[in-house]
Amino acid sequence: MRVLLDTSSTVFYAGGISVYTEQLVSARTIFAECGIDLHLINLPQLWHPPTQRNLRRKLSVLAWESVYMQGIVPFQAQLQTMHAIHAPGIRFPLTARIPVVVTIYDIIPILHPELFPKRGAIILSVYLHLMRRFARTVIVISEATKRDVQTYLRIPSEQIVVTPLGVNPIFQPQSPTIIAMVRERLGIRWPYLLCVGNIEPRKNIVRLIEAFAIIRRHGWPHHLIVVGKGGPLSGPIYQASVRLGLTDFVHFTGFIDNHDLAALYAGADAFVYPSLYEGFGLPVIEAMACGCPVVTSNVASLPEVGGEVAIYANPHDVASIATAIEQVLAAPDYTDTLRNRGILHAQQFTWERCVALTAQAYHHALQS
Repeated sequence: MRVLLDTSSTVFYAGGISVYTEQLVSARTIFAECGIDLHLINLPQLWHPPTQRNLRRKLSVLAWESVYMQGIVPFQAQLQTMHAIHAPGIRFPLTARIPVVVTIYDIIPILHPELFPKRGAIILSVYLHLMRRFARTVIVISEATKRDVQTYLRIPSEQIVVTPLGVNPIFQPQSPTIIAMVRERLGIRWPYLLCVGNIEPRKNIVRLIEAFAIIRRHGWPHHLIVVGKGGPLSGPIYQASVRLGLTDFVHFTGFIDNHDLAALYAGADAFVYPSLYEGFGLPVIEAMACGCPVVTSNVASLPEVGGEVAIYANPHDVASIATAIEQVLAAPDYTDTLRNRGILHAQQFTWERCVALTAQAYHHALQS
């Protein structure tokens, strides 16, 4: 079976979508073992957007993305006699004459439009509803997202394939020497709590900082390290530490590569991820794979991903978040148990399994 995979999301999208697409690209050998001949197509191979970030660039990107996705991708699929197209980004071809497979990571724009810029939420909601009509098979990354897709998009269960994500092998326990070296190079003070994710309202970082203020008042000496890129809605999040007088203890690092991130996970007293909604929650598994105790939210996919190994909190309740953090910090023996159980729990999430299930989704699209 010949499948055309659009890889432009590795350039135009940051975070989980890009990681997911890169893992599919790197697994062509596994796809071949599953009877899939994977071919790649990428917009930046054909066109490079203007470097300046202004209206001209936005219009240019929008126009070229439309030409690429609605014209070039279906044409190349037909020219190369493909059996299916997989669009793992937000956009997908509406004009293809062969089955289209899409990946839905979450439906946050529908459930929580207030967490997005207004125009972005509208556009994303439109694409999600179009997927219901035009996609032959829908890949989702958790059972929680499958339930949401069935409920709110009314896509039948038999059209959906669940492919849980995997952990990059980079994320594993680190030696004390490596942890100390990375901490020193990055200027990270110890002891610390860690949070990883884009600096956006959905990650609930303001409430995390407010919870951190509580544990500081209770005498805990920790710093809070927040790793991730900022965006148009990041301002109030950065201001929270100023408002609470915690600028000396809350540190925003920006992007950090995976090798250094693994050391930060391994050196943290706890990884805290009080997100309001996740389609999967990959950082939870990355932290566990590195032997870091996890505090996360009791909503959406996070209990599914964290299993019985994570400590859960109500993400809307600052006191609940603070209590969960202190539950980890106050019990070293229990924390050691969480570290060991987390490493074992993370081992069930592999990209090989994700790819094999994705191959099944391709065959499903051709046969349905």
